[in-house]
Amino acid sequence: MRRADEKGAALLTVLLLVAVMSIIAVGVLDDIRFGVRRTANATGQSQAQLYALGAEELARVRIARLARLDSGRTTLKGDWNGREFTFPIENGVMTGRISDATGCFNLNSVAEGRGDRLVRRELGVRQLVILLGVLGVPQGRGQTLADNLADWIDSDDIAIGGAEDQDYARAAPAYRTGGAMLAEVSELRAVRGFTPDVYDRLRPFICAPPTTDLSPINVNTLAPDRSALI
Repeated sequence: MRRADEKGAALLTVLLLVAVMSIIAVGVLDDIRFGVRRTANATGQSQAQLYALGAEELARVRIARLARLDSGRTTLKGDWNGREFTFPIENGVMTGRISDATGCFNLNSVAEGRGDRLVRRELGVRQLVILLGVLGVPQGRGQTLADNLADWIDSDDIAIGGAEDQDYARAAPAYRTGGAMLAEVSELRAVRGFTPDVYDRLRPFICAPPTTDLSPINVNTLAPDRSALI
């Protein structure tokens, strides 16, 4: 015959097994739920990328059509600069805009080189100082800002009038220079001296394409309110 305390131990064992199985079931369901969510996110991301590639291809077709109008120069003929175009997609529409990329100062042009070997470019630095001056930044401060940007982008740790890793290491929180081209204009806010006021003044006139080429300004497409770039 079973003792009464043995019946209690059996019940406790059953309850323990049920608790363990419940925990395992919850873990499995969570894994399934997160797996479904990851799959949906990956699908959405792939779909968005394909939509973007489609918009890019449509823009290429439009640009090629414009180029056939005058292969010698790019003008505003056809009212294309800044104009939006829309095309349908599943359950909605997608809107794109074609703009002339020559109507801005290339921040990466304060350096030159390729890959991880970037050095200061004096002409690009000088052009940025002039642009800052036109926008009302005193020459001395403008020179310091341009030097800071060149030191931020170049590959070495030698400060040439600007600031390098050792200077940013004293900030709170501490961080380091990029040592690479800017990928986006907003990165300029991390460079020493580019306060919100200076950034707001510069923002309409600057860009950060993935190249260190000097900024080619096309006067045929330049809007009057961007004449400071000349």
